[in-house]
Amino acid sequence: MTKRMIAKLGHPVLLDPSRPVDDPTSAAIQALIDDMIETVQAAKGVGLAAPQVFEPVRVIIARDKTKSEPLYQPLINPEFAAIGDKVAFDIEGCLSIDHLNGIVPRHENIRVKALDRHGKPVEFAASGHFARVIQHEIDHLEGVLFVMRVRDWQAVAMKSERDRLEALLESGYDRR
Repeated sequence: MTKRMIAKLGHPVLLDPSRPVDDPTSAAIQALIDDMIETVQAAKGVGLAAPQVFEPVRVIIARDKTKSEPLYQPLINPEFAAIGDKVAFDIEGCLSIDHLNGIVPRHENIRVKALDRHGKPVEFAASGHFARVIQHEIDHLEGVLFVMRVRDWQAVAMKSERDRLEALLESGYDRR
């Protein structure tokens, strides 16, 4: 396993759609998954998409903070669909956009379909923070960064100003 460099805002790899993975069990994809897990752990992140480590393929790593195992779940060729109409606004950051947070709307509940690292189909429901992480990482696979989802630039701040964003959320922020 190798900790990889993380692509930063401005690098073209973050803006192009990723290509599907044909063979999830290939040695290259297995090494990529291992490297992504090491990279996201070292960065103390909750998710990572392959384009963030300069690999334009449809692989993400996501952590469900409510579960202890697996710590990071690899998802290959993931897709999701909203369950219901509930949208939640919350603060997001990104390992590719240092020092910046923003309030982003996401579906509260989703159904996820993907392949696991062994090429087996997986399907599950996700809600709350875990659903948000998955949607954020799948956005990376489409060349979409969280700042592109912000609806109001009053809802963007440096991490050092995160308290202001939290106060905005607590006041009932909802910019549909």
